Formats: sequence, C-alpha cells, structure tokens
Amino acid sequence: PIPVEQLVIRLCDVTQSYTMYGGQRPFGVSFLFGGWDSSYGFQLYHSMPNGNYVGWSAHAIGNNNQMAQDLLKKEYKEGIDVQEGLKLCAKVLSQVLDANQPNAEKMEFSVVRRNDTDGASMTPVSLSETEAILEVLKAEGASKADE
Repeated sequence: PIPVEQLVIRLCDVTQSYTMYGGQRPFGVSFLFGGWDSSYGFQLYHSMPNGNYVGWSAHAIGNNNQMAQDLLKKEYKEGIDVQEGLKLCAKVLSQVLDANQPNAEKMEFSVVRRNDTDGASMTPVSLSETEAILEVLKAEGASKADE
C-alpha cells in the first residue's frame, strides 16, 4: 500500500523528468487518480503531461471538460452521498456526450469505498444500476420541464 498523493508524485516526477530533454512530452496524457489512504482519506488528483498535478474534490478531463467542470462547480456539494454523486456524474456525462439520448451502454461508473480490512476497494456499478440512475435523471428533467 502507498498513499495516493505519494503515488501521484512518483508518477509525475517520471513524467516531468522526460520534459527536461528537448521539451518533449512523450507520455502526452492527463490522468485522474482517485483513491483512499489512512493519511488523508479519499482523494482525487489530476496529473498533466508536463508532470504537474493538482488535487480536487470534483474534476473532469477530456472532451467538453470545460462544460463538465462548470456543471460540477455549480452542482457539486461537499459531503454528498454515493447515490447523489453517481447521479451528478451521470448528469455531467449526459450533458457532455455527443449523443442525443444518453444510455447506460455509453457510461461506466465505479465507486471507491473504504473497507475496515484492506483500506479501500473499487466496485463497478452494474448496467441495471446505471440505467436506474439515468431514469431518475430523465424523470427529474421532465418534472423541471413541467414547472
């Protein structure tokens, strides 16, 4: 086991060391690292191709990330429960995906939970659970449209 931030620092140090030779960025990707450790609890970090990293409570990278981040800034609240978090993730993905009608086949979620025995574990959200979350979002959208 290794603290999450220590892992991110080690990986970013390797990435940054490659930028020192001719200004290259051979890895050329950003990553989101999420995890839990006994030192700092749950954490989320964004690493960049130049070796920098930043910690966040909620963050998005990739296509349409600015739209996703704007929505997260507006709707994310510290201390939300897992179901509300999954609903917010589905809402963000629904708005930034290029598809007209979001469906569970285009979305994949996992939940990191703290365990008493081995620290933390990651559990994938089933297709049926994802479909249920999307139905709730659709119902909420319909009720707001009626108002």
